[in-house]
Amino acid sequence: MARVLRTSLVAPSPSSGGATLPERSLPLTYLDAMWLHTSPVERVFFFKHAREHGGAVDVLLSNLQDSLSKALRSFYPLAGRLRLAPGTPNRYELHYRPGDGVSFTVAEYDLAGVDELATDVLAVILAEGAGHG
Repeated sequence: MARVLRTSLVAPSPSSGGATLPERSLPLTYLDAMWLHTSPVERVFFFKHAREHGGAVDVLLSNLQDSLSKALRSFYPLAGRLRLAPGTPNRYELHYRPGDGVSFTVAEYDLAGVDELATDVLAVILAEGAGHG
């Protein structure tokens, strides 16, 4: 059985001066708009956990979250939410407000092959993380 260990919101890290990132919108192009009516893309990465490394996994996950936060700083509108652009009937944009971020879920599953993980764990992660979108 899959166990979700934690789910958190990873926000863009503050700019080098420590200032909060400003609210900003990024309009979608016609190439982006083609994907509006499809299911969102979810990414799941599987790693084997070597029990003998103990706390190294916690360090790895912390570094992964920190790297994601730093990457989002450069592309922070991507951490925002999709919305209809104000005053337009059919133009969409990604709109970032301070406090927005992306969901980061850590889960574990014992004694399973990749085929089993691809169906069972993904269903649990998506169900657990549904409230963070």
